[in-house]
Amino acid sequence: MVHLTVGSPVEGKDFYGRDELIKLIWDRLEKNNLLLAAPRRFGKTSIMLNLRDNPRRNWRVFLLDTEWIKDPSEFIAELAAELSKESKAREFFEKIWGKLRDSIDEVALAEFKIKLRNDISVEWREKGRELLKIIEAIDQKFLFVVDEFPLMVKKMMDKDKELAVNFLEWFRALRQGPNSLKNSRFIIGGSIGIERLINKLGAAYTVNDLEQIKVSVFSKDVATNFITELFKSENHTVDHLMADKILELIGPPVPYYIQILVSEMIKEARLENVKISPEQAVRVYTKRVLGVECKTYFDDYYQRLSRYYTPQDERVVKTLLKALAKIDSIDSRNLFNIYMDASNQKGSHDDFALLMNDLVRDFYAEFDPDNQTYSFASKVLKDWWLIHYRLFDEGV
Repeated sequence: MVHLTVGSPVEGKDFYGRDELIKLIWDRLEKNNLLLAAPRRFGKTSIMLNLRDNPRRNWRVFLLDTEWIKDPSEFIAELAAELSKESKAREFFEKIWGKLRDSIDEVALAEFKIKLRNDISVEWREKGRELLKIIEAIDQKFLFVVDEFPLMVKKMMDKDKELAVNFLEWFRALRQGPNSLKNSRFIIGGSIGIERLINKLGAAYTVNDLEQIKVSVFSKDVATNFITELFKSENHTVDHLMADKILELIGPPVPYYIQILVSEMIKEARLENVKISPEQAVRVYTKRVLGVECKTYFDDYYQRLSRYYTPQDERVVKTLLKALAKIDSIDSRNLFNIYMDASNQKGSHDDFALLMNDLVRDFYAEFDPDNQTYSFASKVLKDWWLIHYRLFDEGV
């Protein structure tokens, strides 16, 4: 039975509706390295945890969170630290990094990573290749799932653009060069898109070998069954009309938004002794989901713009999103004009296209190629933005 979980990644039986996606990922890994394209709150981390915890036969999976990394040597050290947990790999460390063999056994993993990072800070390219040779000598397939890869590249870029390009080129050569890996695969993913970052570096060629796998919203049938199961886990029985009303309220069925609304409905029903009904769903959506009770669930969609964009780009993005929130859709030419005004006529069509691609990829905006129009991708976010953005946008 699926349990109601809001905010945290789901594991085990609570992992729902992604069976075909998981099968597709494993099938593609037989030949390719992958780019997992997943907007924030679409369940990317839950998918990565499922891959780690339920590997296919003869696969060993390592999940690396690289958000904190700002130097290639730290990335190599993180790989080595993960591999040091693997009994089949540890015996090979002595051959290449013999002086660190005792360190793996005797000191904490964090200290091992610091020591290793310092030792390979200059020769990170060669040491990284040597490390991967270790696993190629083992009769087993290895999958490295690299979470928050774009944020790692951004931190490298902020530190030294040339260093970031060098790393991306090295990493591609590792995957695709004449001596590329045969028994190992990489999945890279993150909560922001990688394309705009590497285009700024002029390094689009460094990721063009990755096959993109997109994490989409639930289908209507899956979403309907998901809603039914969530209520069932809380001892409530609902019909399809109830599910239809919830989907009407939230728009595109993102699992996270479904969980928020269902959770708030159940809390109100228990605390105030009211009946679960379509009318209650409307009231809870308006008063609680879009109100102060759920503000923390959505604030990050606004605040993260200051973390991932320059102050100038942040101001432009907020201007574009305000415009999209006030109308059903905007012609791309008109939106470009708004973009040019917001950027003080310093932008370009290419910069606009890259910026909008980012917003589409992160599920802020949606593009209709038939009508050449943009709109807000999520009804929930649009409704929230209309209510709350004035509280934050002073001076924007």
